[in-house]
Amino acid sequence: MAQESKKVLLIEDDIIDQMAFERLVSDEKLQCEYEIADSVRKAKWILSEKKFDVVILDYSLGDGTAFELIEFIEDTPLIFTTGVGDEETAVKAMRAGVYDYLIKDVDRNYIKLLPSIMENAIENKRSKEQLNMLSQAMRAINDSVLMTDIHGNIHFANHAFYKTYGYSEADIIGAADTILWQDKASYDEAARILFQNGTGEFYHKKKDGTVFPVFISKSSARSSKGKAGFFINISRDISESKKAEERILQERDKGQSYLDIAAVIIVVIDNKQNVQLINKKGCEILGYKKEQIVGANFIESFVAPSERERFRSMFGGETSVPEEFHEYCEVPIVTKDGSEKTIAWHNTLLKDKYGNITGMLSSGEDITLRMEIDRMKSEFVSTVSHEIRTPLTVILGLAQLLLSKETMEMEKARKYYKTMYNESKRLSDLVNDFLDVQRMESGKQVFFKEHISVVDVIDDVMELYETNSTHTILLDMDQIEYPPLYADFQKIKQLFTNLISNAMKYSPEGSKVRIKVRENGHFVKVTVKDYGLGIPSDCIPNLFEKFYRVDNSDHRKVGGTGLGLAICKEIIDAHGGTIGVSSELGKGSEFYFTLPVLLENHKEKR
Repeated sequence: MAQESKKVLLIEDDIIDQMAFERLVSDEKLQCEYEIADSVRKAKWILSEKKFDVVILDYSLGDGTAFELIEFIEDTPLIFTTGVGDEETAVKAMRAGVYDYLIKDVDRNYIKLLPSIMENAIENKRSKEQLNMLSQAMRAINDSVLMTDIHGNIHFANHAFYKTYGYSEADIIGAADTILWQDKASYDEAARILFQNGTGEFYHKKKDGTVFPVFISKSSARSSKGKAGFFINISRDISESKKAEERILQERDKGQSYLDIAAVIIVVIDNKQNVQLINKKGCEILGYKKEQIVGANFIESFVAPSERERFRSMFGGETSVPEEFHEYCEVPIVTKDGSEKTIAWHNTLLKDKYGNITGMLSSGEDITLRMEIDRMKSEFVSTVSHEIRTPLTVILGLAQLLLSKETMEMEKARKYYKTMYNESKRLSDLVNDFLDVQRMESGKQVFFKEHISVVDVIDDVMELYETNSTHTILLDMDQIEYPPLYADFQKIKQLFTNLISNAMKYSPEGSKVRIKVRENGHFVKVTVKDYGLGIPSDCIPNLFEKFYRVDNSDHRKVGGTGLGLAICKEIIDAHGGTIGVSSELGKGSEFYFTLPVLLENHKEKR
């Protein structure tokens, strides 16, 4: 609905102020029709011909003052503006019925106040016009009604006021309205709030000193001639409603505290899918504050887009259970950081006494981690089955071949035996990996720590790869010897071989693997660098988790159980070191680990 255009008369002889007003109307797109008079004479002529909703009147004009025009401006709100007025002029203007009085400033900022003042002035006029019709109703209503002048002196009180407050007419008529307040501070604060909002909840004081809560509505009005301003104050005793509200809040807080103890999400959604209640756990999982969740549409705001229609179908008509309603379902939600969490929901429809569906109560358990573990376990079982089946198939095939041949060239037989040996060792390593993980998880892994040299470990490791024909292994050590370590020799050797084997496994044949050793403060740092597939950046945080494998077709082509790096981390953690990786997809990876050196004052512990 279009806003009604207002008719405004600006009486102003300063051309700059006139232009400022015109610019205000244009810039603010004010819905008003205006005329400008630059003298008393012209203003009188315009006022004799036309009616206006509000008049903005400069105090000092070239051929007179604003007071000469007041009698021509009946029943129209007046706004005084002046650059030379004083307090006496202001009081005189307000007593003459002026709605507001503005002091002009050099920068003409007062102009910016006019839109709201004009709006209030026009609204004030409407209130005044309704006043006579309301006066009789005021006497009969149950709410307390007071009329005060602009100085706060009481001129009228209805019967309900005398009954509620305990005053007589002799006590109250002519008294200042501050009598109803506990102190000046509370009176001033209420005046500020009522001036801004027109309504508010406060505390009043009865004649006997009793303080009680009231809801006050305050509006301003003028007499039919617009000569004297006054205010209408309507107050209602809300003592009983406050007590009831307090009881409700206490019960709600008590219920909320019970819900907040729960370790699952508890949410109440109305039949428009808006959240009416949610507990602490729900806020924690979603990542929002309670006030950000309550009132929001649950489906549109928090359910994963792919599942919204399915979840929405669970809300049927208002009087029947929807066909798609499920007491249990697994539906993912979207958290504040954009991640999805799968929630197992248990749902109950809420109905009123007539059987109409009013909403749904749902409790939800976050099963994201459980599902991920189940997925990883299933994938692990599949991977392990493949890893075991492959060497067993080779061994079985070669054994059958050897058994079926009565005679065979020694060289060929040796080749078959070597293959069987290698596959058997592969199986043995696989079983050892499983056993290592099991011991680490149960806390039963034993480390035989002693004084060892990292150079000795590297020598042993390099011997293992002397016959390697697929990769060139480059060793970069800047010292002949390094400070001793207090470590398990075989576990550190296993650490090296796992990382080197991975580097060879995930890089093309003929490429290089670089091993770099440096002393770094109280640590020895080792890096193993390859020039192979590289690792996606989003996979790096999960690399050292048990059973984790990069979900990438190129990586899936390479065998493995996803245990090697997890075992490496367990070994490093047990030795007080650190392990990490930097990688660029398609260009290779660099794994590093640090181990603390044996200080001179270190006492060997077994």
